[in-house]
Amino acid sequence: MSHDTNGNVRARLSLNVLAGAVPNYPAIAQLVFFDEKGEKRVLLEGGSAGGFSGLTLYDQQERNRGYFGELGGLGATLTLQDEQQHLKTRLKEGEVFAIDEVTAGDVTAVDGEGFEAILGKADLVTPRTGEKHSTSAASLVLFDKSKNVIWQAP
Repeated sequence: MSHDTNGNVRARLSLNVLAGAVPNYPAIAQLVFFDEKGEKRVLLEGGSAGGFSGLTLYDQQERNRGYFGELGGLGATLTLQDEQQHLKTRLKEGEVFAIDEVTAGDVTAVDGEGFEAILGKADLVTPRTGEKHSTSAASLVLFDKSKNVIWQAP
């Protein structure tokens, strides 16, 4: 731990095992920064293999307001939340499925009501036929709350 001149903890480096993790689950390195009142403001995590690594930002009430990180092999993600911790914005890059096999990239934006826009490759299903197809990396698809396509180009 690191203290300021008034003796307040301003930073803590630790190894933490996720609550409920199986025995011998690897610990995650964490560096936490606190403000002068002792409130958590920034969390930097270095995940284990298959774990999460990222940076989380907190407001003055220690509410998670933003996260940027890598989600256990699922790709980089940026999320922003409002004061009630409702998801307001999510940007996610394409996924890696196997070594040397990478899907076309995409950026996804989701609002707090569940509407979604995907710029880039999107996997779609035609409801009446069940036919599966993917859009190109040069496409934009908009979805309603029920994940139905409401607009698409091309």
